[in-house]
Amino acid sequence: MDAKIWTTKAVSEFNDSYEQGYDPKQLGGSPYHMNMYGWRAGDLLFKYTREEFEEILKCKKDILYFADKYAYAMTDEGVAKITLRPYQKKVLKAFKDNRFNIYLASRQVGKCSLLTSTVTIKHTDSGVIEDVYLYELWYKLFKNINKFNLAFHIKYFLYKLYAKLEKLEPDV
Repeated sequence: MDAKIWTTKAVSEFNDSYEQGYDPKQLGGSPYHMNMYGWRAGDLLFKYTREEFEEILKCKKDILYFADKYAYAMTDEGVAKITLRPYQKKVLKAFKDNRFNIYLASRQVGKCSLLTSTVTIKHTDSGVIEDVYLYELWYKLFKNINKFNLAFHIKYFLYKLYAKLEKLEPDV
């Protein structure tokens, strides 16, 4: 059986039908991970148009272009487009241009370095809101993209163990 090759048009048509109440099985399959509407499958076969491919290349070449055009964050008013400040642009450019960086910054200014930090996500299909560890998101997003070796799975296990140990309170 040949795998379905998706396009932006095919995904848009799927979304329209799904929103009208059709079951993904009736639609010949879903472009979403475990049929979770809004979460694109990692192993999706996708054919880009020339314009889409050129846009991807622009984003790859210029992190500031990508951030200005595609970065969103959760605010008190809901999901909103991010407007980078000059210092944030400088930091992104430094991270892209230099392999090693030292970033002196105060706490709680919107940076995250631990995969055991949590983020709040809202599932677009069910509306369920939950806190998820970054390492869980990282694992779920990337485990199907490449053929990872044993070290990848060990790293995931160690983050999981570290998160559990972090919750334990010492006996005093």
